[in-house]
Amino acid sequence: MSMVVCSKISTNTRLSPKNQIRHHYLSSLLPFCCTKAQIEAFYCQDCDFETELTLLYKQHLQKHHNVKKKLANDIIIHKFFCDKCGFETHFSMKWLQHASTCVTTPKPPPSSENTKKKIFSYNCDQCEHKYKNRSSLYLHKICKHVTDDQAHWYCCTMCSYKAKLKGQLKVHTYYRHLDEDRIKWHKCVACPYKTKQKFHLKIHMKVHHLGEQDIEWFECAKCSFRSKHKSSLNSHINARHLDGEDVKWYECKKCSFKTKEKSNLSRHNIARHLDEKDIKWYECEQCPYRAKAKHHLKYHVKARHKIT
Repeated sequence: MSMVVCSKISTNTRLSPKNQIRHHYLSSLLPFCCTKAQIEAFYCQDCDFETELTLLYKQHLQKHHNVKKKLANDIIIHKFFCDKCGFETHFSMKWLQHASTCVTTPKPPPSSENTKKKIFSYNCDQCEHKYKNRSSLYLHKICKHVTDDQAHWYCCTMCSYKAKLKGQLKVHTYYRHLDEDRIKWHKCVACPYKTKQKFHLKIHMKVHHLGEQDIEWFECAKCSFRSKHKSSLNSHINARHLDGEDVKWYECKKCSFKTKEKSNLSRHNIARHLDEKDIKWYECEQCPYRAKAKHHLKYHVKARHKIT
């Protein structure tokens, strides 16, 4: 369908050719000024509805004229109001333009109303997870719903580690096999602690160096338990206060072991299923003792060598 060109209507218009003719007719009834740069409206072909927002136009067609349009879920449309003259618009730039001409500068909407809500448009058809974009949903399905037999594995050339995503292999290689001099360390400014991950440094600062008055505690509603981390509270609730079908079980893929705590599954995999060559040993400086878990070494040093 060819574009209808008019000297009074931009060829870059958002209107369909049929609505361009209608817009031309309506605009011819009023004085035309090309310097005002007005936003072109969307006109419904079947009723008198008009709007400047594409989304509202599509919602109108879907609701009143049974026209199927693919729309994102959970979108909140905000308006900008002028408290002096009653002017309102959906466009922040148009609101600012009005503010320069209005006698009293209009106030912006309250922050609670002007806060953007996260839009989750892509829902997983196999579980309750939903995501903001298609790529995140695709990665979720590969990680959670593609079986081991169907997966395309990315294998580490230095150990037996393998991953379903190429990005996971890159992360593994960086944290496990990169030379010490090439690692970007994140160091604590208050103690000798250092880590390869910035997130771990934030956790360390929160646990060890944050003042008591500055700590945001996450408290359990059913007992006296509290934690500095929301994830720890969620794990506590899952392990202590949920029963039956509400419990989230972490199951081992290589045996029948299952647990309510993700950390227990990690310890189980290291102790039972990790190859000898892939084990990261924690060695005692006082004797030949070594352990697969760091907390086992700490307990050994404290119990055997009386070092705290």
